[in-house]
Amino acid sequence: ATVGTRVRRALDAARTASVNGDGNFRHGAALFRGGSIHGVAANASRPLQWAHNSADRRRASRELCGHAELAALNLFVRRDRAAIDGADLAVCRINRAGELRLSAPCAMCVANLRRFGVKRVFFSAGGDLGGGVRLRNG
Repeated sequence: ATVGTRVRRALDAARTASVNGDGNFRHGAALFRGGSIHGVAANASRPLQWAHNSADRRRASRELCGHAELAALNLFVRRDRAAIDGADLAVCRINRAGELRLSAPCAMCVANLRRFGVKRVFFSAGGDLGGGVRLRNG
C-alpha cells in the first residue's frame, strides 16, 4: 500500500524526531493538517531537568507527556486548540539500530487524540511506513 505525499512527509518528520527519543524504542510524532505540519515531538522517559520541586513536577505532568503523540498534540494545543479538530497524526518508532518498528498508539494516546478531535493516525508498521487507523468519521 502506498501513502500520499502529505502523509509521507509527516511520517518522515516523525521518523526524524524519533532519533531524539529516549529508551530502546524511540517514538516520534508529527501532527499535521493538509500539507502543513504543526507539531513534531519525540518521546521522553527521563525526568525533566527543570522539575525541581513538587509544584514544578505537577506543572510538568500537566504540560508534558512522555509519549510522543501527546507531546506533539501539546505543541499544537498551545497555539490553537480548535484547529486540532480534523487534523491527522503520524507516528514512527525506531530501535537503537534505526530500524522501523510497529508504533500504533497506546489506548491512553488514542483516547486523548479522539478527545481533541484528531481524525486519523498513520504509523510505522514493522519495516514499513504504511499503517493507519481512522479515529473518527468526517
